[in-house]
Amino acid sequence: MAFNYIKCVQNHKSIEVMRHLRPFVSKRFLSTDKLTTDVKTFDHKIETQMKEKVLDKRTHTGQTFTADDYRLTRFLGKSKEINPRFAIDLIAETPPIAAKDHWISCDGGGGPLGH
Repeated sequence: MAFNYIKCVQNHKSIEVMRHLRPFVSKRFLSTDKLTTDVKTFDHKIETQMKEKVLDKRTHTGQTFTADDYRLTRFLGKSKEINPRFAIDLIAETPPIAAKDHWISCDGGGGPLGH
């Protein structure tokens, strides 16, 4: 599905709306000369702001999405949830214990937080 034209009111939510709809807007709309100066200027402002703004937090793999990334359509109408506590950081919090035994196992920690 592609739109030839999207009319958007200029306010603080316009950037978010255009970010979600951007992949569905046909390229003809963005390059046509028949548009008024206001629409061209507004489109240019949105495009510039979208390219400069990084929307996502970094994941454990280092992945982030920019505003014009087509993969953001997976999260249309919702946000991507990222656990800020990466496994490598959790492992680094618990220092290794030196052992001379041949077999090493975890005692589970006990209590409600054990495993």
